[in-house]
Amino acid sequence: MLRADRRAVAFFASKLRLQVVDGPCPVCHACGYLGSPFINNCGFDMAGAVFAHLLGRLSPRGDNILSHIIEVDQQQFFPPDTTPEALGMSTTAFAYVPASCSASASAESRQRCRIHVMYHGCWSSFESPAKMGIVRHAGFNAWAESNGIVVYY
Repeated sequence: MLRADRRAVAFFASKLRLQVVDGPCPVCHACGYLGSPFINNCGFDMAGAVFAHLLGRLSPRGDNILSHIIEVDQQQFFPPDTTPEALGMSTTAFAYVPASCSASASAESRQRCRIHVMYHGCWSSFESPAKMGIVRHAGFNAWAESNGIVVYY
């Protein structure tokens, strides 16, 4: 199998607002396809590359534990007298909270966690056909779990 050149994949993804992963997932398309949920298996771990670029050395990728995804009412953070439509945002967001960052973690296992805001394209919103595809399958959660990073979608 021909492995995609990292620079070409990064350029391709940035121009088309795709999330690129390095393995199959239930909602992923083949590399080169443009369509919802805009997650493409191009043999490149874009989430890992993003975190490594931002944070440096990482612990190995962990498990993506779907029960660690929580719903957030983000309307509480909107400016007063502003509608979600005016902001181009949904009232609901989601966050991936690793076990070590959870309020229920024991004092011994709890750690100081970072936060990463994961912007997605407009066609990948939770009201779109993509639904939860980006939150569940874009690759960020597994890295977040093992590296103490809360991902806010």
